[in-house]
Amino acid sequence: RMVPYYATLLFAGPRPSEGMRIEPAHIGASQIRLGVTKTRGRCRRVVTISDNLREWLKVGGPDAWPIDRWKLKYDRAKIIKALPFKLAPDVLRHSFITYHVARFQNVAATALEAGNTEQVIFDHYYEMVEKEVADEFWALAPPPALKKSLARCA
Repeated sequence: RMVPYYATLLFAGPRPSEGMRIEPAHIGASQIRLGVTKTRGRCRRVVTISDNLREWLKVGGPDAWPIDRWKLKYDRAKIIKALPFKLAPDVLRHSFITYHVARFQNVAATALEAGNTEQVIFDHYYEMVEKEVADEFWALAPPPALKKSLARCA
């Protein structure tokens, strides 16, 4: 059930607290709408659903939202404790922004989707990875084996 949540953080870039507040009504065919009470800066924001995110969202099915916040915190704590390295805060969001600006080469569009200023994008994310690497990132999709195993659980 948590796959769509983490995929949304990685491929749509909401902050983890924003991701926990996403409800089924916020997810459209091509966009995720983060409302006034759903974002840190209290600004309405619309994030485009990329082709690969659309595939990841199918993995969880309709029961993936809303997120069980307590289960998420418990599972996340277990995962982080088991990792042999330290995760930076908001690492999935930072990855989204880095790969978005590298692939689309549009600082203004990236800033708008991320809820940041263009200056923040330039200062922290611009030219961090090559476009070819970003293209590979945006091609990441659920492996067929994952789709099959989850279909058996449904």
